[in-house]
Amino acid sequence: MGGFGTALLALAVTVLLVATAAVCLVGAGLPVAPAALRVLHALAGRERARLGRQVSTSPPHTTTAHTTAGRPRRCSHRP
Repeated sequence: MGGFGTALLALAVTVLLVATAAVCLVGAGLPVAPAALRVLHALAGRERARLGRQVSTSPPHTTTAHTTAGRPRRCSHRP
C-alpha cells in the first residue's frame, strides 16, 4: 500500500480512537475499546512490515565515502 496509504489508515484509526475515547466518557464506548485497540495493533504491524521491506531493499551502506578513486584522501594540513 505504501507510506501514503498507511498514513491515511493511521488518520482513520486516530479518528476511531478519539471517537471511542469520547464515547467511553459516558460508558458506552467500553465494549468498543478492545476492537479499536486491535485495529491500532493491526495498523502498527502493517507499518512494521512496510518498514521491514523498505530496509531490506535499500542499498548497503559503504565505508568508502571518504575515499577518492579508491585511495584515502590526504589531509590538507600536515602537523
